[in-house]
Amino acid sequence: MQSAGHLKIWRNYYLILWGVLLYILAALGGNRYTFDGKIYVIVAENIASGKGILNQVGTELWQWPPLYPAILSVGYILGNINLYIWILHLFMLAVTYAVWLHIIKEELSDLQTGAIASMYIIFSAAILFCYVYVLSEALFLTTSAIYFYYITKWLRDSKPASLWLAAIAGFATLLSRNAGIFLFAGAFIYIFIHLWRQHNKKRITQFVLNLIIVLSGFAAWNIQKLWIGDRMHIINELLPRLDVWANWRLISKNIAAAFIPFALPQLFHSLFMVLIIIFFVLAFRRLHVNSRIALLMSSMTFYLFFWLIVPGDQWNMERFLAPVFPMLFISLFYFVEQLKLPIMKRHGKWVIIFLMLYPAVRIIKNALFWGGLW
Repeated sequence: MQSAGHLKIWRNYYLILWGVLLYILAALGGNRYTFDGKIYVIVAENIASGKGILNQVGTELWQWPPLYPAILSVGYILGNINLYIWILHLFMLAVTYAVWLHIIKEELSDLQTGAIASMYIIFSAAILFCYVYVLSEALFLTTSAIYFYYITKWLRDSKPASLWLAAIAGFATLLSRNAGIFLFAGAFIYIFIHLWRQHNKKRITQFVLNLIIVLSGFAAWNIQKLWIGDRMHIINELLPRLDVWANWRLISKNIAAAFIPFALPQLFHSLFMVLIIIFFVLAFRRLHVNSRIALLMSSMTFYLFFWLIVPGDQWNMERFLAPVFPMLFISLFYFVEQLKLPIMKRHGKWVIIFLMLYPAVRIIKNALFWGGLW
């Protein structure tokens, strides 16, 4: 028989049902489309009909990796693309929630901090958006979550199965979005440093082999499409548009909006972001951080740095940052738990209600809007 404490921790998994209900509400009339989503289904239809990986004007797709439209093409083969996407995205959303909530269960032992971190993930408008709309982020978020789980599991247990599962998930992540290389960069660097300090040549070799598998599909696709296809100019075209301050405003506004109202002036969002950074720096210096949290923080830092450099826009930045939110919430409340802040002990329930009020209202409003009920 399970202990009462263990049962309390398992209650966090029931939050997945709330996420599923929000998805059903938001996708009540079917999944929604941006311009990118319309292109994805056209490419998927061309793949299913045997025409190849062709875009909306019948030319070869080269700017996006092919895995997501290839998976969507199954819907055309089955005969009902809309129902297929609806079920596929619901399944991937549930898997994503389950993986991150399982990580919370393993990393946060306190019921209150675990519950807050779990609810922030379930109530994340950015994450839900990526599954309600037909976007490659849906696959990207799911496979990257699996990768982070198994690669950090391997760092602890050294089991080959964990490394193989991480390799498969990482391979799929980089074949779903090119931005995956920047999401994984921090993880790769941390793992090499971690293993180097252990002076374990065997594990370094194993990770190098894992890295080759993870990068192989990404490298083959981009070498063929950009280098051999003579499209390297696309990289140079990004440089003149460099505007770090504009990107900072976009990043800080969208990250802070997970905690405080989006409608507040930019100054509030920038200050809130600065406070989060200061908190992380001070907590990291004071506490011993385990390998999983350190890896997640390294990945989050490098990915955010990438978006400080690469041009972004308000309409897309939140979904681009969606992979960061689970790592941010888990790391943040890991430190809150480790620091044993008095307010959590004395007023834990009221803290939860206060922190969850805005995210809950925001995601319900968004779900109603996306579902055509607002």
